[in-house]
Formats: sequence, C-alpha cells, structure tokens
Amino acid sequence: MASNGGGRAVRPRTVVIAMLGVIVLVAAVVALSILLQEDRPGQVDLAGFSRDTTSTVMFAGMFPAADQPPLANPIGIAWDGEFLYVAESDAGVVRIFDALGGDAGSIVIPSASGVTSAYPSVLAVADGRVAVVDNAADRVVVVEAVPATSATITLTPGSSGQEPVQPTAVAYADGEFFVADAADGTVRVYDSEGGYLRTLGGAGVPMGFSGGLAMTPQGLVVTDPGAGRLIVLDPESGEQIEVHEGPHMTPRSIAALGDGRMAVLDALALRVAIVDADGMIVDSIDEVSVPSGGLVSPRGMAWVPEDSRLYVTDAGTGRVMVYGIREAW
Repeated sequence: MASNGGGRAVRPRTVVIAMLGVIVLVAAVVALSILLQEDRPGQVDLAGFSRDTTSTVMFAGMFPAADQPPLANPIGIAWDGEFLYVAESDAGVVRIFDALGGDAGSIVIPSASGVTSAYPSVLAVADGRVAVVDNAADRVVVVEAVPATSATITLTPGSSGQEPVQPTAVAYADGEFFVADAADGTVRVYDSEGGYLRTLGGAGVPMGFSGGLAMTPQGLVVTDPGAGRLIVLDPESGEQIEVHEGPHMTPRSIAALGDGRMAVLDALALRVAIVDADGMIVDSIDEVSVPSGGLVSPRGMAWVPEDSRLYVTDAGTGRVMVYGIREAW
C-alpha cells in the first residue's frame, strides 16, 4: 500500500485538551506551593507594584503590624535566602522572620563575662551561621542560625589575639568575615573559622566609624558617615579603588542590589538612596517617593532579590519597613 507521505494532522480538540492539561498542572503546582508555605504568626500582606504605575520604588508594608507590639530597637538585619535575621538590640536577641514578617523564633545572644546583657547591632549571615556585632562587649560572635534560648558561640573572629577592638560592622563574602574596627579606622579580615588573615585600610586609607560594609562587583564598599562618603577598597590588597563623596550626608548602612546598584541608608536625611556603580543617586526612598512609608530612625537594610524588596529596620517605630524596587532598565 502506498504511503501518502504527509504528516498526520493534529485535531483542534486534541490541542485544546493538551492546553487544558498544562493549565491544570500549573494550577496544581501553585496550589501545592501555597499549601507548603508555612503559616507563621505575625505574617502580613505585602503590596506589589500596580500595573498602571511607572514608579520605580514603592512602600510594600511593614512588620510587626500596626496593631502588634513594636520591636525593641531593631538595628541590624540580614537575609539568608529563606529567613530574615533582625537584631532586636534592647532585648539582646536576634529575631528570625520569614519574608512576610512571620515569627520563626529568636536567638538569645549570651552576654560576655562582666557584662549584664548583650547588645546585638549589625548582622551578617555566613553559611548557616549569623555573625553578630555585640556593642555591649565590643566583640563579634558567630552563632548557629537557629532559634536558641541561649545561643552557643561557635567562634569569635580573632580570638587568638587579632580580635577587633571596637567593631562597628560585619560582612561575610567568599568564605571571609570583614569587620570594621573604629578603634583604628580599618577593616580586619578573618577566614571562615575566625582566623586572622589581613587588615585593610589604615594610615594610607583613613576611615572613621563605619556602620556598613557590602561586597560589590566594584570591591568592598565601606560607609564613612563622619565624612559623608563611601570608600571602595580592593578586598585583597586593601587598596583604595575610589571614593564617592557629596550626595550622602551620613551614610550608615549599605546593601548591594545585585545589578550594579547599591542602596545607601542616609541616617540624617531619613532616606535610602539608590546609587549606581559610580555612586550617583538614581532613585530615592523618602517621604516624597513613599509618603505612606516614611522613615523615622532608619538603621539597617537587607535586600531580598527573590522578591525585589528592600527591608529597612526603623528604630523609631520598632518596625521593619518593606519597599519594592524595580530592576534597573
């Protein structure tokens, strides 16, 4: 029998059935993901950008909610891809939240010998651990990133004799801890087990009190609020790559946004400036751009790239303020 040589036509009914099957499968996956998302106490609804707006920043919400007790002086904040860690300084604990503000527990930081309580401020996540600047004892401690009524300190960077004298900020990148030391205006670098490696800055690169460190493609960015500038250092040699001066009055905290931009928290101006790789302001979160989400006493920031949201601790309100930031064009 001779073949007709042509391909067999697909009936429209078959195509429709296949499309419906795909839709049902996608709906099932979405439903399953919603069911698997743990419902934690205190979760809030966070807003997103509306389709008819061209705004590049927006106020998404805050937590704890307005009808809930505020946090006791929240300062530092860090994101590990699943949870937010917030330094509730006056309580001596690090609170754990999910991205919606749901309560996932607390890490009680044990006080140092001779000190009545810990005062956690700046935080950094480090491979399942949390590095904590404890201003009550002028130390940096590293604890497991899990709830604990009294956390076990797994290591103290520089405990062999090269510890920072007056630590003010900490960051973790590529298996190394970077600790700003206001005692001599340097950044001390330690390996993942707390062993001393090198010192950045010093006489050739004068830096004062730094409240924030961030690793970016340009280098290690150090805030220098006393001089109103950002200093970019080579993380290996400590060489000063460049200095951004002028637009920032008191840059406290800094967060890399992952697309060449940085968020710079200006404590005096009560704003978060979005800057490009050259340090120029390209956008701003302030009382004008987000009139319903103004800042009273902003302290720390954490960028959550999965949702394109910036989380800012506000000690004045005892809340974590959440903002949406559109990706760079």
